[in-house]
Amino acid sequence: MLSIQDLTIFYGNTKVVKEVSLDAAPGEIVASIGPNGAGKTSLVRGVSGVVDIFSGVIHFDQTDLNQLSPPARARLMAVVPQVSYVGGAFTVEQAIMMGRTAYMSWLGKPSEEDFYQVEQAMLHTKTKVLAERRIAELSGGEQQRVMLARALAQNTPLLVLDEPTNHLDMQHQGTILSLVKEQTAKRDLAVLMVLHDLNLVSLFADKAALMVDGEIMAFGKPEEVLTGEIVNRAYQTEVEVIYHPKTNHPIILHQNNGVMKGNNNDAQ
Repeated sequence: MLSIQDLTIFYGNTKVVKEVSLDAAPGEIVASIGPNGAGKTSLVRGVSGVVDIFSGVIHFDQTDLNQLSPPARARLMAVVPQVSYVGGAFTVEQAIMMGRTAYMSWLGKPSEEDFYQVEQAMLHTKTKVLAERRIAELSGGEQQRVMLARALAQNTPLLVLDEPTNHLDMQHQGTILSLVKEQTAKRDLAVLMVLHDLNLVSLFADKAALMVDGEIMAFGKPEEVLTGEIVNRAYQTEVEVIYHPKTNHPIILHQNNGVMKGNNNDAQ
């Protein structure tokens, strides 16, 4: 289990994450949500080791992630950042093989196991047909599938994604999150993911951690967190929550009856 306890992060003199605690069990997707500047991206950057934490602990099982070397951390946690650039001249297969770096010898020569894991990741993400294509030739949706494949090739028990549907259309958003959901169940992954679209959270997350001003306002199942009262208070806007007649998932609507979707830019 991923366990975050009293995590605090500063940017300069500004406290952007304030004593945050949450957990993600194997087979569970936890979505970090909230208005712009709430600290969602700072939270996942702290968990993934991109930024230093001021205080608090991040454990996976009994392992303190902050005490691990980068290669050791990469064998426990795979990360799909909001913006990832691997170089347009690399082929898809080469880009996915980068996910195996932490397992390779100092010579950097892939083993049979490395090739096997890359092959499996391409099959799961339907990127094998793209294997010889250059990254620069791919669409945004295809590139996101490749980044997810690279993370899956690491074969880690923990997956961290920072807005994996950023700049994707509705079809590709559903494709990417369906893949994440499928692999979470199949591999028994613990997943922490930043999402802005509350209706995608409702459909794909097992738990939602609603952050406001660097703090957790609400944490629980989507139907417990995505209530009209809580969403109105967190986002300072009037919404209506209705429930899908078949799945009973909450659906967030603006007052004008438009489906509520978040802004893809998050300052923190």
